[in-house]
This record gives sequence, C-alpha cells and structure tokens, in this order.
Amino acid sequence: MAPGYGLAENCVFVSCAYGEGKPVLVDWQGRVSCGYVSTSDPDVDVRIVDPQTGEEHKEPGQEGEIWISSPSAGIGYWGRMELSETTFRNKLENHPGKRYTRTGDLGRIIDGSLFITGRIKDLIVVAGRNIYSADVEKTVESSSDLLRPGCCAVIGVPEEILSTKGISVPDASDQVGLIVIAEVRDGKPANKDVIEQIKAKVAEEHGVSLAAVKLIKPRTISKTTSGKIKRFECLKQFTDETLNLVPEPIIAKRTLTRSNTTGTCREGHTPRPKRNTTISLPNPRVSYIEIVEFLKKLVSEQTGIHGSKISTTANLTSYGIDSIGVVRAAQKLSDFLGVPVGAVDIFTATSIEDLASFSENLLIKSHPQDMRNSDSYAEVEDISSQLATEVSLLHQMGIMVLQFLALMYISFLLTTPAYLSISVYMKLISSNLSPTTLTPWTPYMISLAFAPLAWILCIFATCSCIALFGNSFLQPNYALIPNTSIWSLDYIKWWALYKAQEVSSKVFAVHLRGTILLNYWFQMFGAKIASSVLLDTIDITDPALVSIGDGAVLAEGVLVQSHEVKNGILSFRPIRIGKRSSVGPYAVIQKGTVLRDGTEVPALQVTEEGKLVPKSDKANHIQKVAELSKDRDDTNQVVYHLMGVYTVGFISSLSAAIVYCVYIMICQTTPTIEHFMFLCISGAFHWFPLTLVAYANIISGTSLSSWSFAVSVAAAYSAHGLILILLTSLINYSLSRNEETPKAHLKTWLRHRIIVACHLRYAKLLSGTEAFCIYLRLLGGKVGKYCSIRAINPVLEPTLVSIGAGVHLGDFSRIITGFYSSRGFTRGKVEVQENSIVGSQSLVLPGATIQNEVILGALSFAPINSVLQRGGVYIGSQTPIMIKNTMHELDERIEEMDHKYKKIVGNLAANLAATTLKVRTRYFHRIGVSAKGVLRIYENIKGFPDHKIFQPGKTYPVIVRHSNSLSADDDARIDARGAALRIFSENSDCQAPLLDLTLKTGKAFYARTISDFATWLVCGLPAREEQVKRAPHIRDAVWMSLRNAETFTELHYYSNICRLFRFKDGQEMFVKFKLRPFDERIDEDSGKVEPIGILPPETGAIPRDSKDKRPLLFLADDFQRRVSSPSGVRYIFQLQFQPVPQDAATQDAILDCTKPWDESKFPYVDVGEVIINQNLTKEQSEELEFNPFLRCHEIDVIRATSASQSASIDHGRSLVYEICQHLRNNEPLPEAWRTFIEQSDVKVDLSGCPVAAMLQKGNPNSSNSSKVTLARNWYQTSWSVFAQPLLQTFLPYFLLAYVTSGPLSWLLSAHTTIKHPLHWLLPLFWVISGIWAALACAIAKWILVGKKKDGGSALMWSKSIFMDTIWQAFKTLVGDYFMEMTSGSTLFAVWMKLMGSEIEMSGGVYVDSMGAVLNPEMVEIERGGCVGREALLFGHIYEGEDGKVKFGKIRIGEGGFVGSRSISMPGVVVEDGGSLGALSLAMKEEIVRTKSHN
Repeated sequence: MAPGYGLAENCVFVSCAYGEGKPVLVDWQGRVSCGYVSTSDPDVDVRIVDPQTGEEHKEPGQEGEIWISSPSAGIGYWGRMELSETTFRNKLENHPGKRYTRTGDLGRIIDGSLFITGRIKDLIVVAGRNIYSADVEKTVESSSDLLRPGCCAVIGVPEEILSTKGISVPDASDQVGLIVIAEVRDGKPANKDVIEQIKAKVAEEHGVSLAAVKLIKPRTISKTTSGKIKRFECLKQFTDETLNLVPEPIIAKRTLTRSNTTGTCREGHTPRPKRNTTISLPNPRVSYIEIVEFLKKLVSEQTGIHGSKISTTANLTSYGIDSIGVVRAAQKLSDFLGVPVGAVDIFTATSIEDLASFSENLLIKSHPQDMRNSDSYAEVEDISSQLATEVSLLHQMGIMVLQFLALMYISFLLTTPAYLSISVYMKLISSNLSPTTLTPWTPYMISLAFAPLAWILCIFATCSCIALFGNSFLQPNYALIPNTSIWSLDYIKWWALYKAQEVSSKVFAVHLRGTILLNYWFQMFGAKIASSVLLDTIDITDPALVSIGDGAVLAEGVLVQSHEVKNGILSFRPIRIGKRSSVGPYAVIQKGTVLRDGTEVPALQVTEEGKLVPKSDKANHIQKVAELSKDRDDTNQVVYHLMGVYTVGFISSLSAAIVYCVYIMICQTTPTIEHFMFLCISGAFHWFPLTLVAYANIISGTSLSSWSFAVSVAAAYSAHGLILILLTSLINYSLSRNEETPKAHLKTWLRHRIIVACHLRYAKLLSGTEAFCIYLRLLGGKVGKYCSIRAINPVLEPTLVSIGAGVHLGDFSRIITGFYSSRGFTRGKVEVQENSIVGSQSLVLPGATIQNEVILGALSFAPINSVLQRGGVYIGSQTPIMIKNTMHELDERIEEMDHKYKKIVGNLAANLAATTLKVRTRYFHRIGVSAKGVLRIYENIKGFPDHKIFQPGKTYPVIVRHSNSLSADDDARIDARGAALRIFSENSDCQAPLLDLTLKTGKAFYARTISDFATWLVCGLPAREEQVKRAPHIRDAVWMSLRNAETFTELHYYSNICRLFRFKDGQEMFVKFKLRPFDERIDEDSGKVEPIGILPPETGAIPRDSKDKRPLLFLADDFQRRVSSPSGVRYIFQLQFQPVPQDAATQDAILDCTKPWDESKFPYVDVGEVIINQNLTKEQSEELEFNPFLRCHEIDVIRATSASQSASIDHGRSLVYEICQHLRNNEPLPEAWRTFIEQSDVKVDLSGCPVAAMLQKGNPNSSNSSKVTLARNWYQTSWSVFAQPLLQTFLPYFLLAYVTSGPLSWLLSAHTTIKHPLHWLLPLFWVISGIWAALACAIAKWILVGKKKDGGSALMWSKSIFMDTIWQAFKTLVGDYFMEMTSGSTLFAVWMKLMGSEIEMSGGVYVDSMGAVLNPEMVEIERGGCVGREALLFGHIYEGEDGKVKFGKIRIGEGGFVGSRSISMPGVVVEDGGSLGALSLAMKEEIVRTKSHN
C-alpha cells in the first residue's frame, strides 16, 4: 500500500508514492505526500496554478489549484459543453500546445512531492486568511478525546445569519464566522471545557477565532454514502436549527490551559478582536519596517545566521526552520504584535516581506473600530458632533487668536529663509566686487548669475527651517493623538505645520519634481523614502506618516493624504507604499492605505482608507524601474538636477533683467545695481510675498506713491511674464531638437521643468483667454479657433497636443502628454477635436483621441491610446462609459432609466439579441396564426367615462395573432397561449397602428419587475422553485397560464400589464385589457391544467401525451377554419380599471402584474366586440411586428426609472421587443440601441447589422457641417486676445500691489525709525497685508461680479463672464499670496462669508480648498460641514448648450463631508451627515447621502 492521488477526470491515476525507493514525506501539519511529480514526466504534467488569475506559481511550495496535462485526461462532460471547456481545455502561457485539466483540488509541491491541502469549494476566507475546512476539522478532532473522529464539520456562516441567532463574530472576520459541528462519543458527557479547548486549539494552529461550537449526538452528522461530510447540508441544518444537539454542557470546574503558540494568552483564553468602547488606533509604533526587523531577528535566533545575511525576499523554509520552530515563531510574533498569529500563517508565507505585509494588515484588521463603517468610528463622529456643539464662544475666540499667531509663525518659517538668502546674496555681491577693477557691466552679470543660486539656497533653507523649527515644535505625537478636535491646541499646531509644508512645497518643491532632490525634501519633513524612488508630485501631506518603498513611482498630481477632517475631528493614519509600486497621475492615496509591493494604482483612482491594496495581477516591471532610475545612484545626477533647477531660476531672472534693460532704454534713465539686483532676485523667486521681502531688504525705501508703486509692480510682472513666455518658447524649441542623445532624458526633464515654471509663474493667469491659446501655439501646440481653455495643468509636451476649434477644457482639467510609471516615461499625442468638452478635473492620457462633439464628463478620463467616438457623452474614472451619443437619435426609455435599470435591460436585450441573430425569429411566440377584422365599440358602456378613443359607436380595424408561448411547433403541448391585438386608427385600412396589446392566458404574470423577469429567464428550474416557495402566488400565476387547448377561440386572454388612460374630464385611471370568447358559457377555467409539481418542466411547457395523434399545428388550422366560416370568430373586448392613487407605494402595488385585481371591486366592463373574418397568409403573419410602446396621450405606457418598480416589466420589455424585431428583420439599428447593447456585460457581434443614419447638424451640404459652438465675433476675439489677458494679469497685480503698498510703507518706516530687525517685522507685515488683500478681493468680487442668481445663466463670452474671469484671476493671486495658507482656519471661513457664502461660523466648519470659492455666493455650509483638500464646489456649469454657463447653489448639511478632490456640481445637496468621498462626483442637482469614488 502506498498513498496516491487521482480523479475521475484523468481516468483516476495521477501520482503515487511508490516504486522509486524514496521516503514518503509528511509535512508539518501531518499531511502525507500523495506521490512524486516531475516536470519531465511525459505521462503526467502537474502544475500548481493561481485559481484566480490562471497563472502558474513560480515559487516552490506555494499553494494553488492542481492542473494536470495527461493523455489520460477526459474530453469533457456529456451534454455540458461550457463546463467541459472550463475544466478540460485550459492553457498556460509558458507551456504552449498543452491542455490542462482543472481538478478543483488545492495543493503544493515540495521537493518533488505532491501534497493535497483541500478543495477550492471548501475554502473559507476569515479575517484575511484562507481556511480549509479539512485542516480545521483535523485540529478539532485532535483537541479532545470526547469527539468522534471523522464526524466533524467546519463551515463558514455569513454574519447576517449568525446575528439572527445571537452569535457575534470578531469585527475583523470578513463578515463570516467559523462554526464547528462535531459529534461526541457514546456515553461521554460533554462540558464547556471541551468547547474552550476546541476554540483554543483552533486559534493556536490557525490564528482564527471560532464563532460557535455545536456538539451533536453520535451518528447524526450528514454524510454521503461514501462517508464524506456533507458540509452544505450541515450549514442548512445549522441555519434551520435542525441539528440534533446534545444537552447543554455541564458546568465543570475550569482547568487552566496555556496556549502553545500565543504567548500573551492568559490561561484558557485566546486573545481575539473585541469591540472596543473607546476610540483607539492600531499601535502605530509597530510599523512595517519594525515588523521586518523583528522577523529577521527571529530567524537569526532560531537558525544562528547573522541578521545581515538574512534576505527579506527569500523563502522562510530555505533557512531550515522546522515545525517546532514555526510554532515558536508564531508565539513570539503574537507577543510582539499583540494579535494572535497562527503557525499556518508563518508556514505559508513566501518570505519575510510577505509575512510582514500579512502581519501589518492583520494589525489593521484587528482594530476595525478605526475603519470607516465601524461602531467606534461612529462613536468618533458622535463625540465630534458633541464637541462642535459644546465649544463656547470664548473658546472659539481663543482658537481664532491662536490661529492668527499660528499664521505669524508660518510666515516666520517661510520669510526668514528668504530674508537670509537675499542677505547672503547682497553680501556676496557687495563684498567681492570692486567697480574700479571690473567693467561696468560685470556687477550686473554677476548679480544675474548669483540670483538663481540665492533662490536655490532659499529652497534648501526653507526646507531646513521647517524641519528644524516646524517638525520639532509643531508635529503631533501621532501615536498618542490619533485624532483630535479642530477646537484643540493640538489641531492648531498640526495645522500650522501642515500649511507651512503645503505652501513651501507648492512654491519651491514644485521645481524639484522628478529629481532626487524632491526625495530629500520630503525626507527632511519626516517621510521614509527608500532609494530609487521617483516622485513627480508635491502633494504629500503629513510626510512623517508616509513610507515609500524602493523603486516606487508616484506620477504627476498624486495626492498622498494621511489625515482627514470629518465632523469636527482631525484623524491620522499612516500610509505605506510598497516596493516597485506605481501610482498613476492624479490618483488619491487616502489615510491608512497600505500598497503591497508591486501594486499599480491607475490614474484618477482613489484607494480606500484603512484598506490593504493587494499586489497587481500584472507582472512587476522591476527592470523598467531600474532603467528609469539607473543614474539615480550616480552623484552626477544630483549635479545635473541642481543645474536644471538653476537653469529654471536663471531663465526667470534673465526675463526680469531684460525687462529692466528695456525700461532703461525707454525711459533713458541711469541703471542702478540695487534695482537690477532686486529685479533679478524677484525674477528668480517670483512669488509675490518673497518679492516684497526682497524689496524691503534691497531697496529699503520708496518715494513712490501707492498708485505709482502698484502700476510699476503690475507693469513689471506683466512684462516679465511676456518675456518669460518668449524665452520659454525659444528654449523649448532648442531643447526639443536632436533629442536622440545619451542624455536625452535629462533634456526632456529640463524642458518639462522650464514649461512648468512658465505656466505657474505667469501663463496660468491667462486661462480662459485667446492669449493662453497663443501661448500653447508658441510652445508647439496645435490649437484651433474660439477655444475656451480654463485652468488646466501645465502641459509638459505641447507639441503633442492638438485641440480643435470650439473646444472647451473645463476648470482644472488635465491634459497629460507624458507621465512616469513603473514602465518608464509614457508619452503620446493627445487630440481633442472640434466642439468637444472636457469636464472639470477630467484627465486625458497620452495617445487619447477625443473626436468631434464629444463631452467628457467631470472627473472622468480618456485612457491611454483610447478613442472617444464622435458625439458621445462619456463618464467614468475607471473606464469611460458612453451614456449617450448626441449625433444619434436618443431613446427616451433609455434616458429615463437609472444605471442599474439600464444594466439589467441591456443585458437582457443583449442575450435575446444574440439568440435572435442566430435563429432570425422571435424568442417567444415564434409561430403564430393571424387574421384581421374590426373592433366595434358598444353604443352604451356602463360606468366607463368619456374617452376620446373608446367612444361609443366607433369602429377600428384590428389584427389578432394567436400563438403558443414556448411550444411554437407543437400545439398539443400544454403551454401558455397568446393573443396579440393590434388596433388601427379609424378609417386607416390597417395602415396606421394605434395600439398594440399583448395578452395571454392566465390572470397574472410570473415576474413583477423587469429584474424578476431577467432572473427568471437565466436561472434554472431549482432556483425558480426556490423563488416560488418564497412567493406562492407566482406558482399560481405560472400554472394558471398553462392551457390544454382544443381551440384558440375558446380561451380567455388577459393583458396582466396596465396602461394609463386619460379621459376627457381629466381623470386618469390604470386599465387592464381582456379578450373573452363571445359565448358566455365558456368560462375562465376553459382548458385549465391542474398542477403536477411545484412548477412545470424547465422548458415551461408540458410535452404532449404519447397517445395524442393530433397534427402539430392543429390550433392554427382550427383558427383559420373558424375565421373562414360565415360567422367568423368573435370576442368580447373588456376593460378593467381603477383610479390612480396619489402615493407611489400604492401605485406600485396596483401595477404588480403577479397579482390580479379584485374583480369584486374592479369588475371587467364590456367595451366592444371583436369580429375576425379574414385570414392572413403565413408570410403576412410572420411579418407582423407588435410594438408594446405604441402609445398616445389618451392611452399611455406607464414609465419606470428603476428596475425595482412594477412598471419596469412593460417599460423595459417594450425596448427589448423592438431591438429584437429590428435584428430579426435586419433593419437599421439606431445607434442608441447599438450602444445600449454594446455597453452590456454580454458580448454580441453587431458588425453585420445596419446602423441608422446620424442626425445631421448644421448644413449637410457644407464641407464642415458642424458649427463652432464657441464662435465669437471680431470684437469679442480682439477683447479675448488683448484686453482680457491684460485685465487678468496687469489688473490683479495692480490691485494686490496697491493693497500691500500701505503695510509695506509701514514696514519700511518701522525698520528705519525704530531700527527694529527686518526679519522680525516681515511675518507681521505678511499677515496684515494678506488680510488687507483678502478684504480687497471680497470688495472686488461685489464690484466686478456682483451676486449671481441661483438658477441663472450667462453666455460664455458675455460681459459678466469676462468680469468673473478677471476676478477669478485676482482671487487666484490673493490665494497664492496669502489666503491659500489660511484654508482650514476660521479666517478662511470668514473670507468666504464676506464674499457671499452662507456659513455657520460657530459650528466648526472646515474648508481646506480654494475650490470652494469659485462661486462663493453659491455655497452654503451648515455647522460641522467639512470640505477636503482641493475639492471643487462648482456653482456654475457649462454644458455646451448654446454657449451658456448656468449657476446653482451647493448646500452642505450639518456634519456633511466633501472629500479631497471631489466635485460638486450646481444644485448638489449633501444631506446632514452625508459624505461625498474623495475623487467622487456629485452630478447636477444630486442629493448626496453617502457616495464614494466609482
């Protein structure tokens, strides 16, 4: 005898541990090897494969599904082609030509021996672990002698089932609880110690807690005939409470037992997650790096290998740790973490890194009270709500004073380094230059050359100053203060540090993007950044909480945010980005995120806070990352980057020097070294606060009036910007030539930095004007006429951009021509064609083409190398979905449906369309017999109101078509019978259909909604029977529909579906239709079938009796014979009606077609008589197309917007019918329908179907039929080219300089008269002048813009929009100067209120975004409302309709939350306590309760 492995699908034999003279191995859990396997075996090739991805595991010993390739493999299952395909015909990428059989068994190969670990279907996921029932059952059986061997079942039970039985599960258990059902031995009394021993043993060996243990009587557990445990039957018995339990265990004296693996366990207890009643976080002191170091030390202790020689990526088994060592390691690791870790977790870990990641995730999951939806988190919100209400006015005033002082400190941290750098610059020039020995221009040349060096010195001095005086004094102890109130001193300290880091990064670090210098910048702020990391983003908040692994890449615009303010509470969570991870452009990494090694986060995606992001299924790009940063270790690279930063500063200084030279030439004045030094240093620094610092330091006084000073500053900045654009264009052109050089990537990086600097320093103020389009053209971009390009990002490669005429790029939209990733630098052309719209915060990636007339919605993106089709309206930040096409006629039914409704109907239509394309016939009622005649309305209809169509005495032509529902080709089968009735317009001679009615036998239908109908079609008979058990009336509906008919003409036919009747007197009623035989003796039970089971057979019809010899189509023959008779066929046309109720719930109940109306209350009324006397030919009958959506004002189809509404069965079904009819008859398919089907989950080949013609826009005879939407006349264009840019640059700088001139004069006067050191006065000056600028901005808002009206609109090129654009430029400048530094403070909320926002100042409102003041009077925030970083509150929207901008108010209710970089459109209401997650979009007039990124 020898152990082996086999299965029927491989003709039994696979492997055996016999015949090779090798020992039979046993693994650490006691599993016996099932034989030897070899990759060179020609008979059996065994592979271990990931069952989720279908990729072979490379690491030896990894667990996965066993796949077998062998000549002995079966060819399939009889009659089950789909299952055969997925089981027997699988391929592996590295083994071409072989077909593998999936066994469904899990196993691993260790040293050439095959070990079976379980079945996939027996796998249970609990607390992030893969638990196999068989393994736990073995552990349970060995835990006590009282249990019967082989008579135990371990099952996973959903939390909702356990909660109904009063059983709680640990909060970290993935909503699944492990239940043990075990038999006790005969005559063995059970006590509670047995249960405790079972739980302790399972926790020791598997690291999970049992929810419950059920002891049952001997020989009562469910087994198969072969003795296998029937786990699903055990689950059913547990759910139904039909287990044969032993009597309640006797309470025995507790024995003291000690856990073998969890060293912190007290006697008899295994630590397991419990619901906390206090607010706490996972222990942040145990970081990922600390876990790795602990594990290395642990391995070193057990093996004697020095820690420096232990690799964190090597397999643990390679160090020779035996099973005893594994148990000891589990004990020590449990002690270290304070969370139980099973020995199985250590044994199955592939490396120290893998085990560390698992342990870190286990820590997060073991403290679910910190997760978003936990009870403790709700408790935090409750506390924060109390804090918001209990803060006194005096306390609030005190906080405001502290915030003012914090602003002073921030100003000190930012101005002091600049002051020192400028002082050094002045001393270097004044002490080392001698005018007598040098040429007259030498001082000027040296000043120009040294100015960028002073700027670089300022960059590093600012970083050092914040690290030394900011982090040291302001950084909170994140371990002790994981969350705090916004009314606390800790918040003030954190906020000051946060703002100092944010502002300095936006002003200085932005020029270090893509360099190792940026890594150093954030390392100085406390971030843990490994080598070869490439950062192309500056948006990293709370750097001390961020850890980035080796080789990671963060692309442009990535936001890494370790904090969140919600409902008045500031909370922190660390972020870890693993090795070789790649984060795409403008993604958001939320607090608490853990990115596993090799993870790829796509562009514009958001990670869920507190959630471990798994490793990407895609292959790692380790080599590419190495190529990307291969020079990063070279010290020359640092020098190159410093030279690049110097070049950026030098170009800006040179622009200022040229401006000064032009000024000297024009004014014919004598140049002075002081003025030249000031302009050079101002050009290098450029930021207006530091320009004023340089002015105070170098000029030290002024004789200019405020007006003259303001004009000079505005003229200088405007002229400097123009010169900077010209120089940038020339340098960009020069550097873009001959890029095929060894250092091409450095030239590319330098070009990008120069373009970014030019955009940030000047060009962004031109947004929305034609001058900005000219700027892009100068840089090589192709930009058409009449474009509206708003506040977009700096375009790195303008030569790769093509923008057609009439294009609108919305505020903060992003055109990405290239970005960094783990694959290197990805670049490609971006084309936006005529009249297209790119919404706010949307992203267009390299290679994307947006065709004419496309609308890309807000927060959506065009993927790499994608094509968005002409006229399409696209939304979606993961995959753009075309929701409609404006170039094609729309179907109002589709437009009325919500997303889920569309998905269900689309899938249903696609399924039926696929069948229709194959058979080219109807799906239901395929073969029919038809005849025509008339409907004569009675002269007197009792109880029926006056109706325009069903007027007494009228006569309408009609056609009746009879058919069977499913048994099309055999009338003898017992089936539902149908009668389709077409009513034509009066005197139309059967040409103009008025109404199509589809009726059938039986008073009710088996599906209430379209969702039920789709489910019924796709599910099998067992599932239908389960549904019928829950709703017995559906069984009645099914059986009552079946008829054993002798003739079509002696049956009663019902519509089941309601229509809406509108009468002349204004009444509205729901109406059902019926056809009954003219002979009143034929009652409703004619042909009735008695039920013979729960439901009829799978096909829905009962086969004919074997003794029945009638012809196949005898019913059709009988009908035609009766029609041809002198009397023809006659029916009574009846209506059943009741008034339309007011409330929606009652309406929905009335429309429920599974339940007939009470005929005692609502009897059928005889309305007319149908007389059929002329047969149609078979061909004529086949050509008939019935359209259930035919309607008019007097007889309307009841609409539905949701698949859960009863009206959806008719509303959605009508669309499906029409689509299938067009396909069946090969008629042109409207594009709206084609798109509808193509967006479904069902793949249908529509390539052979004709398409309906596009709608013609404009003059179809012209060469360009599209009218440019944003076309302007000549004076509007002139204004946009000349006047508007001047007003958006000169005027804002003039106003800002004018406002700050007063405080500047005071500063210089104080410094001169009282001899107070300048660097101590600068912070106070900055804060005071900033407040003055904010007041001026508020006043300018009311003067230039006024108050916009909620619900109003304005033309894109109108005066009001021009004035608004000017004010927006001034507001941007004021934000850059000071107010952006105040966001998140009470001062910022006061500023918003001054500009028209409705804000409850005493309610703890938190706003951390300049995007909240785009239209301040359109913003309303109640107490406790929070707006996250860079969130956009759009009080306006441009929808492309006649060039109009529309306005609407945004309301954030009490405790409402708007996450970082989310967008709220006009009319949005965030309800009290509502939450709009990060990177989420609230559409126009949407009501937000809870919404996250999709």
